[in-house]
Amino acid sequence: GCVYAKSKLKFGELGGDGELTISGNTKHAINSSKKTEFYAGTVNIISAQGDGLNSDGLQMYGGKLNISGTGGDGVDASESILIEKGEFVFSSSAEDVKALKSDSSIVVKGGNLDITMTGAAAKGMKTSLADIEIYGGEIIMNIDGTSIIADGDTSYSAAIKTDKGVVISDGKIDLTLGKNAIASKGITADGDVTVKGGVVKITNNGSYYTGATTTTSTGGSTGGWGGGFGGSSKTSTAYTEGRCVKGNNVYLTAGDFTLMTSDGAKGVKAEADLIVGAEKADNSALTINVTTNGTATSSSTSSSTGGRPGGFGGMSDGNSSKYAGNPKAFVGENITVNSGTIIVDAKDDAFHANTKLEVNGGDLTID
Repeated sequence: GCVYAKSKLKFGELGGDGELTISGNTKHAINSSKKTEFYAGTVNIISAQGDGLNSDGLQMYGGKLNISGTGGDGVDASESILIEKGEFVFSSSAEDVKALKSDSSIVVKGGNLDITMTGAAAKGMKTSLADIEIYGGEIIMNIDGTSIIADGDTSYSAAIKTDKGVVISDGKIDLTLGKNAIASKGITADGDVTVKGGVVKITNNGSYYTGATTTTSTGGSTGGWGGGFGGSSKTSTAYTEGRCVKGNNVYLTAGDFTLMTSDGAKGVKAEADLIVGAEKADNSALTINVTTNGTATSSSTSSSTGGRPGGFGGMSDGNSSKYAGNPKAFVGENITVNSGTIIVDAKDDAFHANTKLEVNGGDLTID
């Protein structure tokens, strides 16, 4: 790296308002074998062939870190990333990069994060082995990268992505996914998503990903006086839609949520249980506004019946319309609504439970 340390690297520990500008012309701009700490001052990373900061970990207690023009990630940490104060700014047009990447956890307790990414399969935050936890601060992300398709696998853009879970207790979060961010996700976790406070706004303007079109045919019968009955066929197209929030279990118990989609994305998708509102809580503790929109599409169905001689010709049963991506507001295997003020304006279902839907309370307005 342009700046390299075998031990812990500290910026502004003694205070001050100094400013350092770094260009990484061969690999990373800053590389440390131990943790990197920021206390005061400003560090501008204006270019790097690799990562802006590659370190065991990152701890921000103040100061400002500006990163742009990297070929790799903004911050790539093998251990945890902790932001308590200060300001982190990242902008990138490179594909398949992360603004903040940790093999361990990302914990935000305060400060300001401003992330803008236009490269394909971009990720604002990404962890592999531990949760993403947000207890405060202000986070603004604008993600507008399209998808990457290679060897049959597709990688989509996401603002917050983890192989574990997401916990949000406080703070202000504003995530915007642009029109180029096809089938993108605002918050997506392989584990659980738990939100128990804060102000969260997610706008997903990305379209759906159009997959293969298939035709399914059923055979007819033959023989007999009428020559038998003909078969039928149905043509349909597979879509992969975006989501504002996706997790294994999703718990939305307190806070203020605004979720908006413009072209087929779902509001909230839980693979298992979706819990809305705490039990016996006041409805004012949780406010959710969900608006979903989509583009109407159609699938065609045709059939033929037998006759004499050889049967009647094919007859069309017509087209059935639906919205591509099925822009539902809330989706889960089981959905339980306990409390909260919930306003839904959905092009598709407001609540779609594959197994059980239970409403125990809450003030619900569904359009």
